Amino acid sequence: TGFVLMPQLGLRGAFLALALGLCVAAWLLGRKFQRVTLQFTAATVGAALLMVGAMGGDTWRHLLSSGIFRLRETELGKDLVGHRQRHIKIRFYEDAADASVAVEQGDGVGASDQFVLRINGKPDATSRGDMATQFLLAHLPMLARPDSKDIFVLGFGSGVTAGALLGHPIGRVTVAENCAPVLRAGEFFAPWNRGVLTNPLARIVPEDARTLLKLSPQRYDVIISEPSNPWMVGVGSVFSREFYELCAGRLKDGGIMTQWFHVYEMHDGIVALVLHTFASVFPHVELWDPGTGDIILLGSQKPWATGPEVWRKVFERAEPGKDLAAIGLHAPEALWARQFASQRTTRAFIENGP
Repeated sequence: TGFVLMPQLGLRGAFLALALGLCVAAWLLGRKFQRVTLQFTAATVGAALLMVGAMGGDTWRHLLSSGIFRLRETELGKDLVGHRQRHIKIRFYEDAADASVAVEQGDGVGASDQFVLRINGKPDATSRGDMATQFLLAHLPMLARPDSKDIFVLGFGSGVTAGALLGHPIGRVTVAENCAPVLRAGEFFAPWNRGVLTNPLARIVPEDARTLLKLSPQRYDVIISEPSNPWMVGVGSVFSREFYELCAGRLKDGGIMTQWFHVYEMHDGIVALVLHTFASVFPHVELWDPGTGDIILLGSQKPWATGPEVWRKVFERAEPGKDLAAIGLHAPEALWARQFASQRTTRAFIENGP
C-alpha cells in the first residue's frame, strides 16, 4: 500500500483497489465452495464499486481537504461539501504515503480568494492570512543575527519563509521537506515565495530534517523549524528536547534557533511544555507574536544584541523592508508591538516546568 497503491492510485484509489480485492477473494471462495449467492453478491458489490470509482472523485477531494475533523459544531451542516464545490476550486491535489496535499482558491464570494495549502485537511500556509507568520519566521532571526550566511529551514510549506530569506545577503538556505507533493504545490505560491524552488541560493532537499541534521556536519547561523501542528502524525518529535539538542549542535557560535508554535486548539499545559522544553536547551529566549494564534520562539546558547538600532540594518534592505511593511511594520520601533517577552523577561514564566 505504501510503496505501490498510494503513490500510483492515491488514497481513494487505494481504498477502491483493496475493496475490489476483497470482492475478488469472496467470488473465488464462492466458486470453490459452489456458493452461487456469494458469487453473485461479490460480483454485484464489485460492479458497484467500479461505478463509484468512475465518479465522485471531486467530492472525495473536497471532503478530504475540508479539515472536517477540526469542526466543533454540535450539528454538521449538510451542505458543507456542496458549499465548497460551489465556491472553492482545488488547484492541486495529490496523495502521498505520508500526507494528502491540496492547494485551493476561493471565488471571493463564499470563500476567500487567497491560495491555501492544506495538508491532511489542515491549512498550513496561505497567500495572505498567514503572511505575517511566514515573513517573521524568516526575518526575526535575521533581525537578531543580521550577518547570517548559512540558514536551515525545516519544512517548505508555501516556500514564503525560505523565499523571504533570499532578500538578505545570505550564502545558502537549505530547506528539508520530505513530502514531495508539498514541493510540487509550492509552484502555485511562486508569486509570493520569490521562485525559491529554482533559485540557485536555495538548496531544496527531499529528506527528513532530523536525518539531514544528523548525517551532515554542516553548521548554520540560523535554524528555522516550521513544521505542521504537533498533533499531526509524525510531527511531535521535532518539539522534543532531543531534537533541540541536535539543532544546538548544528548551530554556529551564537547561532539562533527559531521555532514556530501556536496557542489555538492547544491546551495551555502543552504550550508551557513546549516553552519549557525549548528553554531547557536554549537558555536565552525571546517570544514573539506574529498574530492569528501563532507564536515564534527565538533561542540561543548566548545572549544577542537587540533593539531598534540593531534591527535598522535589516529594515534598510530592500526586499525585507517591503515584506515587513506589507505586514504593518514600517520602522524598527514598530517591532516592539510584536514582542511578547524579551530575553530578560521570558524566564519569568517558563522556568520549573516539565
